[in-house]
Amino acid sequence: MPKLTKTSNHGPVHAALLKLASAQISYNDQPIQNAISEQLDQLREIYQKEEEFKHIPFDPQSYLSKAQNALSILQDPSFKQSTLSTFQQILNQAPHAIQTKTNDANIAIQSQIDQLIQQTMDFGKKNDWSQIRNFYKLCNDLSTHLQMLISDDSSTDQKVDDYHKSLEEQRLKASKQAEELKAKIQQLVSISLPQNLNVSIEITPSLSTNEYNTSVIYPASFSLKLDFGSENTMPPSMSLFYDEESKGYQVDDVLDFGDTDFFSVQGDAEFYFDLVNFIRTGKLPNQEPSKFITLYRGMSNEEFMAWLSGQTIPKGKFFTSQRTNALAQDISGEFPELFTFKVRSDAVRQTSEGTYQLIKDSKMDQNKRISPA
Repeated sequence: MPKLTKTSNHGPVHAALLKLASAQISYNDQPIQNAISEQLDQLREIYQKEEEFKHIPFDPQSYLSKAQNALSILQDPSFKQSTLSTFQQILNQAPHAIQTKTNDANIAIQSQIDQLIQQTMDFGKKNDWSQIRNFYKLCNDLSTHLQMLISDDSSTDQKVDDYHKSLEEQRLKASKQAEELKAKIQQLVSISLPQNLNVSIEITPSLSTNEYNTSVIYPASFSLKLDFGSENTMPPSMSLFYDEESKGYQVDDVLDFGDTDFFSVQGDAEFYFDLVNFIRTGKLPNQEPSKFITLYRGMSNEEFMAWLSGQTIPKGKFFTSQRTNALAQDISGEFPELFTFKVRSDAVRQTSEGTYQLIKDSKMDQNKRISPA
C-alpha cells in the first residue's frame, strides 16, 4: 500500500491568497458622480435660458438699434460700417428663415452669424476687447434666438437626458480603467505585501478641466490613498496622471521614504515605494534585475570618507540623476562637494523626477558602488 503524504497548504499560491486577503482595494467614483450632476445642472440652466427665446417675438428693428448702440464706441469707422452692414443683412434674411423653418435656412443664417462672431473676436484680440464685448454678446443672443425660432429643437429634458447618457458612458469607461488599475495593484500585492501587513487602498478619480472649464471624466487620472491601520500616522498617498501617449501613468506627489508622519514601520514604506515603482515601470520587484545606476550627491568630504571606510549608509539618504551639488543634500543651503556613485537599483527608489532615495541600509565599496548591506 503506497504511503500517503500530507499536502502542505502553505505553498506560494496559498501565500499569495493570504496577501490578497490582507489588502482591501476599493474604488470611489463619487467625484465623477458629483461632476456629472454639476454638469447636468449647468446644462439644464443654459437650455432653459435658450428656450426663453422661443417666447420672444423677433424684432429686427430692435436688434438693429442695439447693434448701432453697441458699435457706437468703436474707434475704427471702417470696421464699424462693414460690421453693421453685415449684421443688417442677416436681420433682413431672418424673417424668411423663420417663416420657412427649414434646416437649410437655419444652417445658412447660422453660418453667417458664426462668421460675424469670428470677425468680432479677431477684432477684439487685436484691439480693445471692451469696445466690442457688448456687440459680441448681441450676436450670440441673435444666434440663439433664431435657432430657437427656426429649428424644431428637442425639449430641454430630452437634450439633458441625451447628454446624461454620454456622460454615463464616460463614467463606465473610467470605472473600467479603475478596475484595470485595481487588478494591477492586486498583482503587486500578491508578490510584495509583507504577510504581517494589512493595507486598505482607495482609488479616487482626480478630475481635470478642459478648455470649456468642464470636468474631464475619461480618460481618468487617480489619487491612491493607502491606509496601513496605524493610529500614529496619516495615510500616505500618491497622484497618478494618465498619459495618453504611453497609455500609462505618471506618478507624482510621492512622499519621502523616511517620513514618519506617514510610515510607522519599514514594511509600510517599502510596499508604498514598490507600488510607485511598479506603476512607473510596469515591472514587479521580482521581475526587475538589479543593476548599478549612476547617481550624484552633494555632501561633505567627511561623510564621504566615512562611507568609504565601511560605515553603514542609513536608508533615507537622497541622490539625484542630475550632475549638480545643488541637489540631494541633507541640509539645503550648504555648498557641499559633488560626488558620483554607482548605486544598485534595488537599494533606491525614485521619489520625483531626477530625485532618488535610499530605501535600504547600504554599504559602499572602494569603487564607490553602493549596495544593500
